[in-house]
Amino acid sequence: MSIWKRNAVIATVALFVSMALFLNWSYGRGGDEPAAGDYVLFEDTETGRVLSGEYLDSAALASRPSEITSLDSSGYFATARLNRQKARDTALQILRDTSDRETATADLRGRADEEIHTIAMNALAEARIESLVIAKGFTDCVAFLYDGGADLVVAAPLSGLVQADVARMTDIVVSETGISPENLTIVPVG
Repeated sequence: MSIWKRNAVIATVALFVSMALFLNWSYGRGGDEPAAGDYVLFEDTETGRVLSGEYLDSAALASRPSEITSLDSSGYFATARLNRQKARDTALQILRDTSDRETATADLRGRADEEIHTIAMNALAEARIESLVIAKGFTDCVAFLYDGGADLVVAAPLSGLVQADVARMTDIVVSETGISPENLTIVPVG
């Protein structure tokens, strides 16, 4: 009876190891190929240095598949939003701690509350700007608002940004924030 149990345990472990190897193989082979619309990096295979990056259309994908390392364009924007949120959360926590401190003066609490309100209003304005820019036909964007200025990182079309695109984005940011167009920086990605 004990030999049967030992063989059953060995067979079960072998089955689990086989399943793990199969799953590792199947997950490892999918998703590495870039698709049209992905942001890709062209790199020197000898040095590993990135030579350039661009959005792929179907023709570019077909013409140079061996030179391409895929970097999903949404990855940059998702990372930027996550970093922005982490920084905002840290600042809010510091302000809340300052405001909640028993030794804080009324003036200090008032300034902390004003700053919390400013951060909340900036977060709402950033979300509106991003939604409106995407509604104007851009794939993605991230807005960063700060005292008297704004940075807008936008996924540029393959043909690049034209003056009309910049004017539309400037109008959106100015109407949502009231900042001067001179204090707006638009950074195309792609």
